[in-house]
Amino acid sequence: NNKNESSFSNYNNTILISKSNFTHQINNSFNNLNKRNYSTSLLDLNTFHDLVDAEIELYSERLEILSEQNTIPGFDIESGDGVLTINTGSGGTYVLNKQTPNRQIWWSSPISGPKRFDYNEDTQRWEENRDKEPMRELLTKEIKQLCKFDMNI
Repeated sequence: NNKNESSFSNYNNTILISKSNFTHQINNSFNNLNKRNYSTSLLDLNTFHDLVDAEIELYSERLEILSEQNTIPGFDIESGDGVLTINTGSGGTYVLNKQTPNRQIWWSSPISGPKRFDYNEDTQRWEENRDKEPMRELLTKEIKQLCKFDMNI
């Protein structure tokens, strides 16, 4: 064996692993972990549900005004069971949903794509877990871009 290689047998197959490549892969994995911020503490379950439900209700109420104006063909909102679906017609569909196990709100946007939001207890707002962009600001900006409507949040 080369001093940079290890080997082991499994079911009569020998696998060679380069120690230097393995170390490099581990270091890259740890570097990639730093790109996404993981919450170190989880919200109390009841608090989490209350916060998500209030946020989804706020968005539903504001967007209901746009729905009642009926100025965008195909615009529709649906809310229930911790999921808010916003169909902006030809602009695409948003889905915001409650992710209870990790106490996050996950979203899919036709503009910014998939994101995960954690509740920041210091700022008392839902923030994207990579760049800390507040969810309300992002949704307000994107709805204004797609629908020419100010949510006034």
